[in-house]
Amino acid sequence: MRILGLKRLLCLTAATVFLSLSPAHAAWQDDAKACENQLKAKQVDQAIQMCTQAISGGAPSEEALAYTYNLRGISHALKGNDDLAIQDFGEVLKRKPNPGTYVNRGSVYLKKGSTDLAIQDFTQSIGQQPNPQAYMARGQAYAQKGDADRAIGDFEKAFSLGGEPAVKSLQNHLKTHGKYSGTIDGKYGPGTRQALEACLRDPKC
Repeated sequence: MRILGLKRLLCLTAATVFLSLSPAHAAWQDDAKACENQLKAKQVDQAIQMCTQAISGGAPSEEALAYTYNLRGISHALKGNDDLAIQDFGEVLKRKPNPGTYVNRGSVYLKKGSTDLAIQDFTQSIGQQPNPQAYMARGQAYAQKGDADRAIGDFEKAFSLGGEPAVKSLQNHLKTHGKYSGTIDGKYGPGTRQALEACLRDPKC
């Protein structure tokens, strides 16, 4: 079961990392901003190039360097360079452990089939700050392991934190796969839970 794909998980977390950063070095700032803009434009090859230039040129602080590694890690992940993405996210976590990057790296581990490593990262993210992305992603990891009870528990925590938008996303997914026939109302009731349980029993859902 995959309610959220890698791309969506990465995009959800990317915007929340290091928003308070004020880089002092103009050259680094220009390169890092160019990387960010290219990433937003989905030009991942150019984003990787600009982030690499920023990293090589010297960042004004460890936090700034972590920010640049995070952007390049997301770019590598979207391009399918999983091992390089994991390396870059690891560089971020050495310098600035944060919930978003744990979700990012865990999402790549999950894509690679390294489910236990993914669960470890999602759990680290939740331990730092409970967030719907980490609970949703960990629920998917448990679902892949066949642990439906833990999966449902994590999904329900994600829905409680994410509110109606998270539940509507689930309901749309379930309806697309023929498991839910109710209204897309963002309310997690018995009908939605039964549909979720049916989805977890179906490898194609």
